[in-house]
Amino acid sequence: MTLQEGYLKTYSHRVRKILTKEEKIKAKDLYEKARDKDSKMVKGMIKNLECPGNDVEFMYKIYNEDPWTTYTFKDGSIETIPLGVAKHINNIKKVTRDYAISATGEKTLATVVTGSEQKYQFLSLDYM
Repeated sequence: MTLQEGYLKTYSHRVRKILTKEEKIKAKDLYEKARDKDSKMVKGMIKNLECPGNDVEFMYKIYNEDPWTTYTFKDGSIETIPLGVAKHINNIKKVTRDYAISATGEKTLATVVTGSEQKYQFLSLDYM
């Protein structure tokens, strides 16, 4: 195995496939369909599961053409928002961590992920 083959094997995740013209058109169509679907407006209730009663606030941008947008909602409010934002709300997780315990019983600086909890929830009032 040559050095270049080893490099490509080791860093294969960085090598980009050259797409044909048809593949580029298909990928662009799929991108446009997903963007159109995510921009569809849906109505639902937004809940703060982490700190009930407090506002839900986050920044959102998924597509390159879109600007970064800050969203702020009151807990329990009913809002009409894009579907992509609603899906994002349901995917925001709070990762819980704990210190690792060494063989001598001391806490070490390394942290261990012990789980994740949903921070916010979007309850749809539309039937999708």
